[in-house]
Amino acid sequence: MVVMTIPELISLIISFLDHNNRINCFCINSTWRDLALAHVFSSVLGDDSEPLLYQRRLGRLLDQPLAQEALARNSRHVRNLHIEQTDILLPLLANASSCTNLVTLQCNLISGIPQQLAMLHQLIRKNPNLASLKVYDVSNIIDFEELVRALQTGSALTEFYLGYDQLPGSIVTSNGLASLIRGLAFPRFRLKSLSLDVVIVDPPKQGWSLFETDREDDTPRFSDLEDFIFIDKGHHSRLTAEVFYLPVLREAPELECLFIPEMSDSAIAAATTAITAQTPPLSHVTFGSLRSHPSFVDIVKASRRTLHTLHASQDPPSFCEPTIRALLPVNDADLCIKMNMQEIRFALEETPTASALIQRVLTSLPNLECFMQDYAKKTALWRTARLQIRDMVATPWVSHRLVKLKLCLGCHTAEDNVKETSEERRAKIRGVYKQLGALTRMKGLNLGCDVLGGPSEVELDFSLETGLEAMGPCLKELKLLDIFDVAGKRFSEVECNWLDDFSARKAMFVHF
Repeated sequence: MVVMTIPELISLIISFLDHNNRINCFCINSTWRDLALAHVFSSVLGDDSEPLLYQRRLGRLLDQPLAQEALARNSRHVRNLHIEQTDILLPLLANASSCTNLVTLQCNLISGIPQQLAMLHQLIRKNPNLASLKVYDVSNIIDFEELVRALQTGSALTEFYLGYDQLPGSIVTSNGLASLIRGLAFPRFRLKSLSLDVVIVDPPKQGWSLFETDREDDTPRFSDLEDFIFIDKGHHSRLTAEVFYLPVLREAPELECLFIPEMSDSAIAAATTAITAQTPPLSHVTFGSLRSHPSFVDIVKASRRTLHTLHASQDPPSFCEPTIRALLPVNDADLCIKMNMQEIRFALEETPTASALIQRVLTSLPNLECFMQDYAKKTALWRTARLQIRDMVATPWVSHRLVKLKLCLGCHTAEDNVKETSEERRAKIRGVYKQLGALTRMKGLNLGCDVLGGPSEVELDFSLETGLEAMGPCLKELKLLDIFDVAGKRFSEVECNWLDDFSARKAMFVHF
């Protein structure tokens, strides 16, 4: 078609394509290659939306000398640069040295080689509009003071991440991390996100202080910080949390998203005081502690009207039940709680009230999109809380916006079998499928059926005879169906064929 030879039109079309299709255009012919080049290198990739693209396509592309030269020639177009492979780090940094318009920069596997660091610092200095810097897998001690000086040549930094991809965490010293945090408190920065996932190799000295306490200016050092994560996988994590985590927490009055690490009782109390004084209250809380503390419930209560995400799967299961209760609406006046809560991840221990609590969540929070029950690391599988079938079918769920659901379903007990007829049990099972069938937005469904109580129990019967077809609306958008049944029950050929009709249309992955 003659119209497809007009360069301006081709360039306009390419500008509306995603990154994968831009690379496809780059490979059509020499005309399209020249027009697509600027668009391809506007984002030298590595984002979560296309995780395989960089590894399979662009990773090979950048490993070629011609592609590296192309990066150098078109460096003015590059806005997002992700360097993942160690063997091409130096040539890529060399060819990217003329990039002056970077907005995001991500480097993996920084080994501390002086030449690498010098080129990285030079690249940062040339990009005063750099807003996001992510450094992964620092495997040797590096000079963070020089990195901070390079960053301070600009004033656009809003996100900093120091963490891991393949290593357990980036290796740092106490003094090095202190220099980094102090530097990131640079007054001209408007840092909104700070994530530090590290291994601190030496404990801070007794009485050591991160910030000066006698300064005249009482303006918070991190006044714009909204998202803060601090994780130390070293042997002194409780001490380092007090030295590094608490001072930043006190200097960040506008936090919305927070990870709460393992700390001593006194540090937890101090953190609770700082967190409950936040204005506005938190919207996202992740408890990374491996033990329970009453103050954690206070944190949830203080933020219950603004909280929309709660992750507590690492905590002792006995802690999760009072925490979940604290965020549930008490009466109709708590409408904002019903409307705000979107995601809950938890590890709940089996108690007489656990099943009813799970059911109450699903019948109280209409905007819930993700409800994930994890197995606690320190709890045996058989002690994991189960949503009993009799509770599940008692009241219709209102959480019809669910996209991800992971539950451990309980089964009919011997007591139920004595009281119920066969038809009554089948009616309950049909009720289960009707509840699941109402979740029409579901993308991932994980059901664990536990029958460890003995042979007198009756497992959930996954068959069309018991009403499995009522679950059909839930399968229309489903990408993953994972059903775990320790009794060893399997779908018959009829049910497998019925599921195949959905999986063929939607590329659904089914695992039993």
